Amino acid sequence: MSFDPALLWIVFALFAGIFSGAMMLLNQYYQVPGLLMVLVSRGITICVLLPFAFLIDWPDAPVYYIAVAMTGVLASYADIRLFNVAAKLGGGVTSRLVPLLVPATFFFWFFFAPEQIHDYLAAPLNSLMIIAALGGCVFFAMRLKTNCTISAEALKLMTPVILCYGFNGALAKLALNNAPLHAGVYGYMLIQTVVALSVTFGYYRFQRRRKDAPDTVSFRKSKSGRMWLACALASFIWLAHMVFKIYAFGFTDNPAYVNAVVLLAPLWVILFYRLTGYKDNANISAGLGILASTILLVLLTV
Repeated sequence: MSFDPALLWIVFALFAGIFSGAMMLLNQYYQVPGLLMVLVSRGITICVLLPFAFLIDWPDAPVYYIAVAMTGVLASYADIRLFNVAAKLGGGVTSRLVPLLVPATFFFWFFFAPEQIHDYLAAPLNSLMIIAALGGCVFFAMRLKTNCTISAEALKLMTPVILCYGFNGALAKLALNNAPLHAGVYGYMLIQTVVALSVTFGYYRFQRRRKDAPDTVSFRKSKSGRMWLACALASFIWLAHMVFKIYAFGFTDNPAYVNAVVLLAPLWVILFYRLTGYKDNANISAGLGILASTILLVLLTV
């Protein structure tokens, strides 16, 4: 029995989701300050990606570079905050809130493609189901706040992360729509990393000058061996996630299916917790409700 190449996107999307879950868990165990994690891991990533700068045919569209550069600025802030929240509250609760970026991206995309609003108005039943899926996301998010103290705090801390990642999703689609597949993928990762590293290093130097800042972090205060291992793993996980996810898009005409499979990441986190015996005190049922509503939303936007 031969394997159908048309189904290869499923394998890639599954791996992308697994690496996404691994990223959620990473700093729960290593407890590296988010600023240092992003700064060092992005530096390692540049070293890995730099050779590709001489091997690809760079896109010609200016909008590609503008959009990718903007994702670098937003990602630098969101990544730092995500790592800090994961270190404080655990990877499980953060992984179950990250799917909220999908409805955020859904609305942000209308800024770049307002004509699609007419497409949704032309299919009222499908549009009502989309609204119901969005309502499900909001409902279960409110259940997190009502029934789970840890998840309520996480929801508050993760809101800026969700908005940044949501807008980055729209920017990434805009960029990749204006570039060839291979050049778009590797150019995206390299440019975003260079911009994110520059912004993060600038912030690092700024907070180091503020001697009275309570959250000041430095390399000297961190356990160097543990920090470097965590950052190297973060770089590898991020690269693997991005490669699998973007190439999964290339093997299917419908990227919504890829996103739906990638959004299974919280289930991989829960499975990991069950296998390791880790007690997750977050409201799992409400978090999975967010996950189910978000997957429904993705599938309805086909």
